[in-house]
Amino acid sequence: MYMLYLDESGGVTENDQNYYVLGGISVHEKKPFFLSKDLDSLQKKWFPAVTDPIEFHASHIRNGKGEPWESMGKPDRLKLLNEMASILIGTAETTVSLFAVAMHKPSLPHQNPISRTCEEIAGHFDATLARIEAEHNTKERGLMIF
Repeated sequence: MYMLYLDESGGVTENDQNYYVLGGISVHEKKPFFLSKDLDSLQKKWFPAVTDPIEFHASHIRNGKGEPWESMGKPDRLKLLNEMASILIGTAETTVSLFAVAMHKPSLPHQNPISRTCEEIAGHFDATLARIEAEHNTKERGLMIF
């Protein structure tokens, strides 16, 4: 089974934001445990004195938003982001896929952004599962987690 972890950005009702974005990562069901361990190791490497989990939000890291990112220089933050990306691509024994759909809300004023982006993501996820099935001659299932 492949799990697709999704999150949104750009709020449905915020009139000052023209885009609604739904994005996420799909991994085989066995992968999250190992990804979590790798991220825990990354936290220990970069923040050895911190015992509570740190949330690794790419936009916060890149922009130095909030602690511990405000206290970290931009070159180090970019190096950390590269190490995070290496975790995603360097240890993949199974398919790891990134998904995103951006909807320009003013262009589709009568469509619900949540419904529209979920429908598109589901179609892309289904196509990815079909490709994996064809490549590995297996039957795969998918679970979308919001």
